[in-house]
Amino acid sequence: MVRGYSSFCATFPYWHENQIAGELIDKETVRFTSHASSAGRRISAYQKGIRPRGFDGGSDDVMATTSTLQALFDRSLNTARQNSNCGVYFPHLRTLQHELYEMHDKRTLAMMRHYPEIQTGDYSLEDFRKFYAGVNSLAGAHEFLCYLWSRDHGLPLDSVLLFDHRYQWVQSISALTNLAQDYVYAMLRDVMFGRVRAVDFHLLPFVPLTKKGTVLALAPFCSLSANWEENLLKCLSRRDSDLYSTHSVTKEDQMRRPLVALTSGTRLITGGPKLPKDFLRRDIDLIVQDLDEKILILCELKWIRKPSGPKDREDRDKEVLKGFAQMGLIKKFIESNPEYLLKQGHIAWKISQFKDIHYCVVSRDHMVEPPKDAVPLYSYDAFLAELKKGGSTSGMLRSLQDLKWLPVEGVDFLVQFERHHAGDVAIESEVYYPRGGPMIAR
Repeated sequence: MVRGYSSFCATFPYWHENQIAGELIDKETVRFTSHASSAGRRISAYQKGIRPRGFDGGSDDVMATTSTLQALFDRSLNTARQNSNCGVYFPHLRTLQHELYEMHDKRTLAMMRHYPEIQTGDYSLEDFRKFYAGVNSLAGAHEFLCYLWSRDHGLPLDSVLLFDHRYQWVQSISALTNLAQDYVYAMLRDVMFGRVRAVDFHLLPFVPLTKKGTVLALAPFCSLSANWEENLLKCLSRRDSDLYSTHSVTKEDQMRRPLVALTSGTRLITGGPKLPKDFLRRDIDLIVQDLDEKILILCELKWIRKPSGPKDREDRDKEVLKGFAQMGLIKKFIESNPEYLLKQGHIAWKISQFKDIHYCVVSRDHMVEPPKDAVPLYSYDAFLAELKKGGSTSGMLRSLQDLKWLPVEGVDFLVQFERHHAGDVAIESEVYYPRGGPMIAR
């Protein structure tokens, strides 16, 4: 029932926003279908985390189990004792949690994309990274032990939910991370469900069990599957819009810095040239020059926060679409003023000396299907991965333009209709699965 109700809540808002179409297939069932084209479905699959075979544009998010870690899990499991019909107590957790913290600390550091020194109020993003690594160490140890126990004894329903006094949470996390307790208090407050706005448990995993919030539960599985970095910034956008706006100014530079660092040989990568003040106060975010192949690439960079609902998605779509309009204006200006970039010292030659001039929009975290006759749209991760390969610039552009970085339907993913019931009404909606289909047969 809950699963069916959740599907209704996820589907109907998009129908009301005309983002999907509804068809009555019998008296009690409505089938909802997206308007997306084949390319749009590939983009949708990409944004759901599905990648084509051989794609190497993302970081490895898999944590290998070491022999030391396995031994620590075994010790706690072998000495566990049942304390109710459906409850269990796991001893010897401290060393296990510290071992897990070392792994989560390295994992979150490798995944970090924003400047660590960014201040989000009373603490920095780097402080929060350590805090979340600590939370995941506590949650990961408990949840995996519950899974191991369930294989022989059934799921310990009385023990699945982690909860404790707020003071104990602070003590445990501070001991793991070496963060000052005042910092931990502040971070715990900011990820408390209902503190700013009750959105979901992935965003705000700590749930107050008392009116004063002195006892907090950690929603199972949610912290481990959340994007801690983006979630904190999303909370910041709601809690302190001025501080969030200040941070947003740096996002373009945070995108550009790893790209500029890949300057090598005759391939020069720079960014930031401003166009004349009377030209809409625009700048060109990134310029790639290949002096060997005589290729010039002009990029508009967009880092768009992932949407959390249909209305939010509509706003994020508009931000990406704005990038196409901006690049269209830049292209028009360059064609009308072919010597401007050379005179300002931003390119090595006249525009006419380049054999190929390529305009594009490079977007991170959120994408849309490009409008008809617009410049191409590339994923930031794919663009960065192609530059890292160090191959020819012409080959890089062919790979990006051929959309080899997008998964292919029927090869890398499949879309199937799934039916969900709520009362006497049913809906069918599209569900995307990676190759191989659903992991659990229904």
